[in-house]
Amino acid sequence: MTGVPLLRGLPVPTIVIHGDADLLPVTLAKETAGMIGNARLLVLAGAGHMPFWEAPEHFFGAVDAFLSE
Repeated sequence: MTGVPLLRGLPVPTIVIHGDADLLPVTLAKETAGMIGNARLLVLAGAGHMPFWEAPEHFFGAVDAFLSE
C-alpha cells in the first residue's frame, strides 16, 4: 500500500466506518484503523459499502457524535 506512511503520520483523530454487509472484509477496515495512531473503527450493522445511503441515520449520527467530541 503506497499510502501507508501517510496514514501512519495522520495527526488528527479519525473514524473509520465500515458496513458489516460490505463485500470488502472488515479486516481491511481494522487494518486501516490500526495504521492510524488516533483512529477508531465503527462497524455499522446492516450496511454495505455505502453506509451513508444504506444506514444514514446511524452513519450521520456517528459522524455528528465524532465531530462533536
